[in-house]
Amino acid sequence: MFGRLRSAAVLTCLAVAGMLLLPSDAVHPPRFGRAVPVAVVDDFQNPGVLIGRTFAYVDEPGVFGVDAVTGDRRWTVPITAFGEARLVSLANLILGPPDAAPTVYLAAFVSLPSELRRDTVHVLALDPASGARRWSARIDVPSGAVGKATTLVGVGDDTVVFRLSGVDGSVAYAVDTRTHRLRWVRHGVEAVYVDGPVVVAEVEGWEDRRKLVGMRTSNGDRLWEDGPHGHGFHIESLGNGVLHVDGDSYDEDYFVRFIRAATGDSAQPKDFDDRLDQCVFDQRDTIVCGPYHEISPEHAFVIGYDVTSFRERWRREGVHTPLIDRAWNGTMYGTLDDRPVALDGRTGRIVDLPAIEPLLTNQHSAVTVDLDTSEVLLHPVS
Repeated sequence: MFGRLRSAAVLTCLAVAGMLLLPSDAVHPPRFGRAVPVAVVDDFQNPGVLIGRTFAYVDEPGVFGVDAVTGDRRWTVPITAFGEARLVSLANLILGPPDAAPTVYLAAFVSLPSELRRDTVHVLALDPASGARRWSARIDVPSGAVGKATTLVGVGDDTVVFRLSGVDGSVAYAVDTRTHRLRWVRHGVEAVYVDGPVVVAEVEGWEDRRKLVGMRTSNGDRLWEDGPHGHGFHIESLGNGVLHVDGDSYDEDYFVRFIRAATGDSAQPKDFDDRLDQCVFDQRDTIVCGPYHEISPEHAFVIGYDVTSFRERWRREGVHTPLIDRAWNGTMYGTLDDRPVALDGRTGRIVDLPAIEPLLTNQHSAVTVDLDTSEVLLHPVS
């Protein structure tokens, strides 16, 4: 029926009875203006970060920040800022926690001359409005790391976490955002998510399977060991100490788990329908779950749960089946019959038929990518 994405969001099969728009007292999604082209990117699922009125992205010459409404260039961090090394590889961009000063974090793997017997990863914290460097750190990593991928994982508890991944496994690193020094290193650990004081990571599990473990963000100590087993994990915080995890149990048996970030204990509701195997959080108070496996349209269904009580808020069944893969501020975005659609996460009813399906959205702009040209487009919000 549809492909399964494992990226910033996961496609969810939703069934909505009818195409009627909500009355005036419902959620009002933003209106999107005419597209403003800004760049061509390689990763259309992760084109950059949107913070305030700045859109920041990585391109071959460096990292750029543009006005999220007009597309005008605001600042640049050129790749030459990391020295005249043999190789400089820029990682993804991430944002700092919402309760801290607005910050864009970037990382660059720098290959040094072989006689130095080491390489480095530069971690930078930037002011998103001006591009000014708030602080930076150089972390030594083993030499010969050329070909390894550097990934910024997340920020929490005054710590920014990144990983180096290659054919010989993954290594997790943590840098103190106050002292700008290395806090800890863990080998054989693939850090994948940061939720405040907890880092969630993948490690080898039983029978060559992967499993999730929890580590303390401040020192890397293990908090819990036996999380969900599988691969292709997608993790999302519900903002209340509970994590939503979905993945694949190696035999296309997709699953959803709810676990407590601090302990790894199950927070799964007793009456959770085991046919539901992927979910999207509306970033307010509802998580919407549906089945991935192919089912006939007349039997398609979706359920919206309250994220605190897991009480069922709404259920829809029927032949109209939008695919939802993004959410912002209570509004969920997807497609229905190849047309973009917006739903109210709290009620499950369609509230708009927008002209676009945004990858990123905030109060100033929305970001899309033209799949034919890989061009990033900004759409002013009104």
